[in-house]
Amino acid sequence: MKNPKHLLWIVTIGFIALLWVSTSMAAEWKFYGHARMTTFYQDEKINDKHDASTRWDLQSNARIGATAKNDNIGGCFEYGSAPNLRRLFGTWNFGAGELKVGQDYTPSYYAISSQAYNDDDGLLNYGQAYIGRQPMLQVSMSGAKIALIKPKSSDLGTKGDVDSLFPKLEACYELAVNNLKVIPFLGYQYYSIETPKKDLDVNAFLVGSHLELKTGPAYIKGTAYFSTNADQFGLSGKGARSAVVVNDDVKDCNSYGVAGVFGFKATDTMTVETGAGYQSHELDTKGSDPDDTLCVYAQAKIDLATGVFIVPEVGYIDYLDNNKGDDEKSSCIYGGAKWEIRF
Repeated sequence: MKNPKHLLWIVTIGFIALLWVSTSMAAEWKFYGHARMTTFYQDEKINDKHDASTRWDLQSNARIGATAKNDNIGGCFEYGSAPNLRRLFGTWNFGAGELKVGQDYTPSYYAISSQAYNDDDGLLNYGQAYIGRQPMLQVSMSGAKIALIKPKSSDLGTKGDVDSLFPKLEACYELAVNNLKVIPFLGYQYYSIETPKKDLDVNAFLVGSHLELKTGPAYIKGTAYFSTNADQFGLSGKGARSAVVVNDDVKDCNSYGVAGVFGFKATDTMTVETGAGYQSHELDTKGSDPDDTLCVYAQAKIDLATGVFIVPEVGYIDYLDNNKGDDEKSSCIYGGAKWEIRF
């Protein structure tokens, strides 16, 4: 077969069909799909040069999947349009809590934004802490989640031997009081690099909190984080956020991000939301300056029918200064809409 992706789809669909037939008498299956189209115009300025374009395409996070439930055993699979595996995990409710085995969102993630641009970016690259859906072992008990996650590592350009012996650790705790929800989170990762001169230790930290307040038809959501060596931890974002090696020593990069949204249900069929995110990265080296990025947007989610909606949106992204203190003279103004049908 010329295209291996086609073979992947055939094998996957065949496996799912076989699994469904063999377990349908015991488990309750619920299949779902999200068809998502992006139709956005963007005017980018890169080093003072403009480049305008329109993207009219199926979003990469369009998806099809299913959940399963059989007494205290559950599970989920979800594929994106790449095709790519988004989620695949099983759960076991052992009474006092739940064990999750597989690939899913990690404890540090909580969706605060509905930003539709760039395939539902959701401020994930502009102030929100996010490391993607990762393979992990997670235990949830009484509002707390603790996960051992697939680690990320690199040789930082040394061409040394990377020894990653321990999984990445993340944890969070959800505290809910009336209409207020607060979710503090933290994470840590360590690995070493063997070079001809010395062994280098690379540490990466993450600490922060999410907040959500709902009152009547309105809501406010926010998040803030601080991280050391965000790139090594796996955090999404823009700008230089990686540790570097200088004179055979690891120099850390300190990052922080903040993001917030305000929204309200204007009518029975329309919700309005505006949001902003900001992030900054600075190397612990002499002469280094913060590398900053700012994003703001406004949108309206318009429901046409159950599971059918359009999200018109406009936004602005400014890449501000680089880590040398110079104006990057790069920005983006965009406008358009996301179209979605859930089935």
